[in-house]
Amino acid sequence: MVTTEINIHLLELARTDRLEEIRQLPGAGSRRLVSAISNSIRHQHFKWFKDLPQSDREHFTKAIAVFEDTVGGIGSPTVLQNLLAGK
Repeated sequence: MVTTEINIHLLELARTDRLEEIRQLPGAGSRRLVSAISNSIRHQHFKWFKDLPQSDREHFTKAIAVFEDTVGGIGSPTVLQNLLAGK
């Protein structure tokens, strides 16, 4: 799955309160893939995130938190601090 597709899927799962399904997504549980997706959000897809309505930004942030949690969190490279700060 391409990162944009994953982002949209993560957002849709969070919008419909299906956060536990995130744990079953391709790449969930793989530290390498979770880190790669988080890094791509920070570097290539942050404008996409910033352009979302506030409610969708909140949903997407929850989804990323669950996705990163599939590897026990990814430590300092987490994208969550950027999403929460909006920068």
